[in-house]
Amino acid sequence: MNSIVVFPEEVVEDVALLAGERARYFHEFHGAKEGESLPASVYGGTRGRATVESSAADRVTLRLSLDDRPLPRDPTTLIVAVPRPQSIKRVLQFGTLLGIKRICFVRADNVQPSYLSSRELEAERYKMEMAKSLEQCFDAVAPEVQKFYSLRPCLEALAPSRGLVADTSPGARPLATVGAVHGDEEVALAVGCEAGWSERELELFQAFRFTPISLGARILRVDSATAVLLSQLKLLRELPTQS
Repeated sequence: MNSIVVFPEEVVEDVALLAGERARYFHEFHGAKEGESLPASVYGGTRGRATVESSAADRVTLRLSLDDRPLPRDPTTLIVAVPRPQSIKRVLQFGTLLGIKRICFVRADNVQPSYLSSRELEAERYKMEMAKSLEQCFDAVAPEVQKFYSLRPCLEALAPSRGLVADTSPGARPLATVGAVHGDEEVALAVGCEAGWSERELELFQAFRFTPISLGARILRVDSATAVLLSQLKLLRELPTQS
């Protein structure tokens, strides 16, 4: 990993103590020796460096010097029809690596109702999954994760400047053709399951002024579609012609 993420409960003043499984994780993925330093951040906090003060098999002590702010947030909310467990992990990874603001998992009409009860959506599990991605990109703040048992409450809770919904109908257009996306513009991006959003759900998106966008004729997995669309949206935000 590129950096180490420690959790607030592991920190006392400027010292982090990793014990048990967390110490073993440090040795397996970081392997820094006593006296060495590496990039570090506190989950939800700041970034900087950590120096290894002591290192045993089941106990690691790190001296922290964290003076850097987290990386800037991308003001994107991802609404995703909750996929199978392995895809949940990838969606969390992509959203964290790209620095988006929020991920909303929704129990949609065309997915298994049990998916929303997946262990991968338990707070402690997804927090650890996102921490690994924060280590990869050397950031400190992960997306907020929310769960909704139907689509309407999710849409009612959001107030984006723009809503975009991935759709396979003929009226959907490529994301690049829907107009400029300013860097600080709040955008909600909705990605359905492989079977797509139901007609009822598409009508609901229309009522909330979501623009249908297309990924073409190929049907992608939820995690693949998420990665493609978030990357395209990030590129549109960074085009030099936008202010």
